[in-house]
Amino acid sequence: GRRGRVVAVEGMRPIAEYLEASVARNDLTGVVDVYNYAVGDGLVGVDAAAAEPAPGESVPEVTMSLDPTNKGGSSLVNQADNGTSVRTLMTTLDSILQGHHGHVFAMKMDIEGYEGHALRGAAHLLKRPPCVLSIELNRKFLSRAGTPLEDVVAMLRDAGFDMPEHDKWPSLSSNTYYQKDFEGCQARFQRPGALAAAPKEAAATLAEVEAAPAEAEREAEAAEAEAAPLAGKA
Repeated sequence: GRRGRVVAVEGMRPIAEYLEASVARNDLTGVVDVYNYAVGDGLVGVDAAAAEPAPGESVPEVTMSLDPTNKGGSSLVNQADNGTSVRTLMTTLDSILQGHHGHVFAMKMDIEGYEGHALRGAAHLLKRPPCVLSIELNRKFLSRAGTPLEDVVAMLRDAGFDMPEHDKWPSLSSNTYYQKDFEGCQARFQRPGALAAAPKEAAATLAEVEAAPAEAEREAEAAEAEAAPLAGKA
């Protein structure tokens, strides 16, 4: 909605810089927050305002492989042919979101096999999970990261997502899943009484519109009644 915000997380600094420039160019600085971190399940913290380590906490560095032909395919898990190794800081989704008030309505996650680790680092988020989740689950990539596809699906199912029941998937790439209690989840984002008040407001507006012609007619009749005695005296 109009008061919503976007939290964007990008591990590769060159890509994050492009994103930051795009946000500034489109005058979205007050709407989109960009964090230059890889996300996993490490127990680290981030001050959301400055995107820097909180006092007394350390943020580990990890190595990502920057794919020169498909920068969006850069990964912690897969080594790209002729790729460049890039060091980046790692944190958790819970650490990034701790400074943001409100609930996450929708989330998209496509981090080339590290989705399982990222979800493990989002235990607090998954207690009140997004209503909508678009996520890539590649069996081969997840296995390389040590998080089997079945374990990740079970994690999402435990968080209330309506996941498929199949036992064998080659992958579940770029699928969108919804909370089983979608209406209940959606209700967390609605102002108390807003839906109840809206029909009444609409009905009042309609009644006012319908009453306007009748009111004008009564005013005209009253004006004629006042004018009649004056005409007789003249």
